[in-house]
Amino acid sequence: MNELKKALHDVAGDMSESERAVKNAVLYNKKRKRKMPLLIVPTIVIIILTIGIAFWAVPKGFDQLSAQNPINESLYTYYMEFQKLSWNDGTDEQYRYNAYMEMLQTLGIIEYAKSIGLKATDEDYADLKESLQFIEDSYEVFPFESLSKKEYKNNVLPILQEKAIYQNLLKNKWYETFPVMTDSIAQFYSNRKAIVYMEEQYEKQLAYFKEQQQIKTLPSSSFTSLPKTGVVAAVNDNVFYFMQNKVAQELDEIPLEQFQTTSSTNNGSLNAWIINDESVSLQVGDYVKLNASGWNTEESNGEIVMLALPDSIEVLQRQSDGNNIEEVTLNIEDSLRLEELLKSAKWEANSLIRIYSDLPYYIVHTKITSYKIWKTSQRRFYIMPFGEDNFTQLTQVKTSELEQILDKNKTK
Repeated sequence: MNELKKALHDVAGDMSESERAVKNAVLYNKKRKRKMPLLIVPTIVIIILTIGIAFWAVPKGFDQLSAQNPINESLYTYYMEFQKLSWNDGTDEQYRYNAYMEMLQTLGIIEYAKSIGLKATDEDYADLKESLQFIEDSYEVFPFESLSKKEYKNNVLPILQEKAIYQNLLKNKWYETFPVMTDSIAQFYSNRKAIVYMEEQYEKQLAYFKEQQQIKTLPSSSFTSLPKTGVVAAVNDNVFYFMQNKVAQELDEIPLEQFQTTSSTNNGSLNAWIINDESVSLQVGDYVKLNASGWNTEESNGEIVMLALPDSIEVLQRQSDGNNIEEVTLNIEDSLRLEELLKSAKWEANSLIRIYSDLPYYIVHTKITSYKIWKTSQRRFYIMPFGEDNFTQLTQVKTSELEQILDKNKTK
């Protein structure tokens, strides 16, 4: 029974014969076509006024939970039960929040897909017939206490099946929209779009539901990435290839095929295609900072690719504006001094922890190779050779010695 019908029954009992007339009068200001006897009019007026007062007197927020309300309490209960079965050591607070987010994501997939013009066809259902049947057969022995199998079949199963259909339609759209895409990132991207859409479209309704269910926002348990900085190595429409801790000067030394179709093989660096759905203006050689919490490597269209979905993209230096990183070319004597300085250095593989901040301080060219140098907050140098992902951290003494070498060779 929907909220409107429940309110009608609560106020005036069983009004099955005149319910449609009352609905029309209250909601749509429509009158019945046949002419009513004069003595009946006051009765109908009283009923209408009574229902109007009832609507006004119900708990605050009822107007928010209207026919436009996206909340499905059966679906929420389903995810609550699912959480309890999946996580034995969770708290009720965690169960409520996780179930709420699952419900939001499921409904959002359907709502968002329809909002951008996607519409499921009989062919779409036929294509996913086996998947839809699997969902229906998932609970031959129904394990939930707070949800009857009948309620699941009527109120939850159709939504889960519809989600599967629209999730597949969205995945196909992302493959058409972006030159590079993987199944995992397509799902991650759809989920993000779904939640944002629901929170924007139904802010009041969701706030009311969270208040009623005592749902508190909890910190995300997913991995939160640290910022990564590096160069834009290639641009292809609305994706670009990012190479962590690389600079524009290195691109001439890297074969094009090395980074366009292969995943990152180094330890910890993010070398990947990046989704640029915010349409940040970029060109090859730009130095950028990004957060990418969602990224993966998998086969796509016969190629192994790494793809990332960033939370933010910031341009630190545009190639067209010139180089803000100071470049120093050492003479032969000082080149040998630097190589001697690095002989006893301990080289380590780059890690997931961001040890560098923004732009490198220096690019140093010797007669043998070139280096990027970052300065820490303790004014110590990190050094990484061109074309490599190993780095070393200099002691304070060696940092001071290298600073003297650089000062001596700076262009006057």
